[in-house]
Amino acid sequence: DPHCSGDSPPASKMSILAETPIRGRTVELSLLKTALRSLMSGRGRVVLVTGEAGIGKTRLLQEAANQAHLIGARVSWTRCHEDAGGRPFGTWQAVLASLSAAQPSTPPSKPQGLPTSMAAVDDPILAREERLDRTVRQLVEKLRSQPTVVILDDLQRSDYASVALLGTLAVQCSGSGGGAL
Repeated sequence: DPHCSGDSPPASKMSILAETPIRGRTVELSLLKTALRSLMSGRGRVVLVTGEAGIGKTRLLQEAANQAHLIGARVSWTRCHEDAGGRPFGTWQAVLASLSAAQPSTPPSKPQGLPTSMAAVDDPILAREERLDRTVRQLVEKLRSQPTVVILDDLQRSDYASVALLGTLAVQCSGSGGGAL
């Protein structure tokens, strides 16, 4: 999806950020570390980091990602770009691609993208619902397979369906070892 990418910010920016100490974020870092400890003990959660442009949200999330790596969690960083809002669920397709690339894949039990019932063949709405359900199951399975931090940077640029799906995943991953920051 050209609107979302499964890459963290550019390496040049991250190396500068990593060398820059965080100042004045003691409370926020403490909250993120508490969320990471919760994740590692099997309780997933959603943490929303908000603020004005340029206030340091990406730097704070980079520090959270570094901490997650240090304690053994998998990290998927997806960035939504200025022209996002394109393909429905594009943000989560980028997350799935990132998580799939990070672990060996197992062949699907049936070809992806095909409806699971004959009724879905004749009903495009039902077929879309089945694809959504399958995507949610795939995401939950990947999030539950090991402690995972999913960072959705610049989520405000994402499509509506991806934002709505975040709520569904938050409920399904709560207490499961899956997590999203």
